[in-house]
Amino acid sequence: MLEADLSPAELALLRRMIARKRWSLFFCAVSLAIALGLLGYHLSNRTLHGPPLVIVLLLTIGAKNHLRTFRLTRLLDKLSRPRGGTGPSPT
Repeated sequence: MLEADLSPAELALLRRMIARKRWSLFFCAVSLAIALGLLGYHLSNRTLHGPPLVIVLLLTIGAKNHLRTFRLTRLLDKLSRPRGGTGPSPT
């Protein structure tokens, strides 16, 4: 549907993003798991201040960005499909 307005380089980028969308979800889950593990560790030791807190916050922000990338890529995948199709048509 969107392919008429895109250059070949943009189409290639779109296909790569769609092919890698599951990686974004994977990295989101891994970032959250690490952040929760660090949070639990530092809360149990009562050392959640300063650098450990910043690291936990940065990991959660990174997870949020990975989730946003996954959601946008899923939307691009739906928009790039021809009506009744299963994926971006090869051009």
